[in-house]
Amino acid sequence: MNGNKPVNSRFIIFGGTGDLTYRKLLPAMYNMLVNGKLQETDEIKIIGRKPLLTLEYNALIKPWIIQQARMPFSEEQFAHLSAMISYIKMDISQIEEYKPLKQALGLSKVQQTIAYFAVAPNLFSAIAEGLSMIDLPDLRIVMEKPFGETLKHAEQLNIELKKKFGENNLYLIDHYLGKEMVRNILTIRCANPIFSAIWDHEHIESVLISASETVGVGSRANYFDHTGILKDMVQNHLLQLLSMIALEEPRNNDTIKAQQRQILEALQIKGDIKDNMLLGQYAGYIDEPNVTKNSQTETFAVIRAYIDLPRWHGVPFIITTGKRLAKHNMEVKITFRQNDKTTPKNALIIKIQPTEGVELNFNIKTPGKEDGITEAKLDFCQSCSDINRLNTPEAYEWMLESIMNNEHFWFSEWQQIDTSWRFINQLKQSYQLQKLPLHIYPQGSEINDLIKELL
Repeated sequence: MNGNKPVNSRFIIFGGTGDLTYRKLLPAMYNMLVNGKLQETDEIKIIGRKPLLTLEYNALIKPWIIQQARMPFSEEQFAHLSAMISYIKMDISQIEEYKPLKQALGLSKVQQTIAYFAVAPNLFSAIAEGLSMIDLPDLRIVMEKPFGETLKHAEQLNIELKKKFGENNLYLIDHYLGKEMVRNILTIRCANPIFSAIWDHEHIESVLISASETVGVGSRANYFDHTGILKDMVQNHLLQLLSMIALEEPRNNDTIKAQQRQILEALQIKGDIKDNMLLGQYAGYIDEPNVTKNSQTETFAVIRAYIDLPRWHGVPFIITTGKRLAKHNMEVKITFRQNDKTTPKNALIIKIQPTEGVELNFNIKTPGKEDGITEAKLDFCQSCSDINRLNTPEAYEWMLESIMNNEHFWFSEWQQIDTSWRFINQLKQSYQLQKLPLHIYPQGSEINDLIKELL
């Protein structure tokens, strides 16, 4: 897909029998095929441990395509997708199995290869070593977050992967950056003078970034209990979102990566950690399958941080996320300063999921009452339109197409990951040094009630 002439692509998905592949990657590829973003001559090689024939695998994924794809299901289109798929059984942790993989891939006319690491980060090195033994055309490596299990492991991976494949061939996916309304943040800010002129500390009182889930850890307990919500959500996704909101010169695409890094490096806690961070755990978490008894892993976090740059002087950025809460919701709420303390504050709310849209809260005269003020709102729901839903690519479609076109703009870079690791490590260490407790909260709690525990 370079220029106007499509090229043949080969996708190799390591972790082909995992949730990510079933729920996101293959439905995204189905959507892309229907919309002409993939060609029937493209190849999809699925790598998994289960002893399956390709026919069996295709039967296994069919219900996932029906359920998860945004485009209407068609037997004809699914047949085309199935013809592109080959299932290859192997143990990706065993280096000697990459020789048979090379033979299984065989000769091909593909012009670019996209290897997707849809597995835990402890397997990245083994896959990288194995792939380095195979001569693959225009190889691009795609890694799902988290990148590394610890900061030290992440540093080692970064050195190893750059050495083997080159920095420009590495794509560190943060699928939150592929969400439609996250991409829309820059447009909302830059294309509207009513916002671009007041995007600073003189006019903005606070920024709230919240992501709540109704589900618990489920099948991810083995991973999550060693990670926690701080690393799983705040470090991996929400800090990236914060850096996009706080950009200094968002129109300058060439410097956005450097600007994001500058913002993350300027992020700090003011005062005592106990006054600026609260960690919690939902009641019953320790009874979940594969969770360590007496686990101190946090399933909820709220952090109040500040960006030590002139534009954002004194503006609190409140980041909060948690599991087993009352609603599934992700949004950014920007509250504007109000000189008259008795008048409700204006607010801009960017709704990211499950509803996509923008809400603006403002004040009007109360009808029929002299001098009275009533809050009003303009509420634009983008995802409420069937046409918009069908015409809006999902996050993984955006990301996969960008990789095929060798576009790095919406992907994370190592310096950002390193800075985020260090910030979260420092917070967690400070919390533990003060022996601050986990706040046990009832399942189904309102996220705003938990925020109030800190603020």
